[in-house]
Formats: sequence, C-alpha cells, structure tokens
Amino acid sequence: MIKQFAGDGIKDTEQFTVGSEWRIDWDYTPPQYGGIIQICVYDSKNSFFKRTILPRSVFG
Repeated sequence: MIKQFAGDGIKDTEQFTVGSEWRIDWDYTPPQYGGIIQICVYDSKNSFFKRTILPRSVFG
C-alpha cells in the first residue's frame, strides 16, 4: 500500500507517486439518499489521465 485516505465530503488528496503498474482499491458506504464516489487520476506531468464515477446504484 502506498497511501490510505479516509473521510467524507469533497476531498483533494496530496500528490503521491506510484510505479508503472498500480491499482486503486476502495471501500465506500454511500449516504442513504444519493451520493457517488469519484476518482481522478493524473499523470506525472499533472495532466488528466482518467476519471471513474460510481453511482449509488453500483452498491445496491
């Protein structure tokens, strides 16, 4: 594990570096009404690389 973050509400994490192969694992309990988890990944030049948005429906 490189970094672990926890909390609620909108958060910006500090920058961190990983090798050429990496993955993101998460545990998410959505609020009762609505809510999403959004993960944005940037490359080493701070250019946008990928965004993942998971709606509440993914979690049942």
